[in-house]
Amino acid sequence: MTASKTPEGGNRLISDLFSNLAESFEIEFRNTGSVTHPDITREIGFEPDTSFFTTRLDEVDALTGPIELPSGPAPDLIVEVDISTVSHPKMELYAAVGCREGWRFDGESIHIHVLSGTGSLLVQTSQILPGVSASDLTELLQRAHGMMRIKWAPMVRDWARTRRAEPGS
Repeated sequence: MTASKTPEGGNRLISDLFSNLAESFEIEFRNTGSVTHPDITREIGFEPDTSFFTTRLDEVDALTGPIELPSGPAPDLIVEVDISTVSHPKMELYAAVGCREGWRFDGESIHIHVLSGTGSLLVQTSQILPGVSASDLTELLQRAHGMMRIKWAPMVRDWARTRRAEPGS
């Protein structure tokens, strides 16, 4: 499988990476893709490349329309692919509406941002996938180059299960 250097190719690969890791860590989630999340009180909104919920899943499942903020739940994880643009300033917007974590992919590496209040802090380890670092994510993503998906996805799941079984992880 070749990891595309296009934003959509990177987005799909990162989405698959998160899905495989979350399933292996037995973290239930909902992938809401690039759905627009309007904040009706501030007259703003956002449309990430991909968004995931790992909490408040019953609320997400019960929704029949758009997730309107601030009354509705904010995604726990936002993914932005920055191959041709810079989305770093968007992380503060995501933090302001209640998102917990943002992953920014620049075409080479994944950067993890912890989001809270109105701020964004670059960190080394995911809060949503405990013990998984930005360098782990980047390495797993880079391994996709030259691998068929039917080989890459099981390799990611095996890596996660091994990591989960290690003492202290």
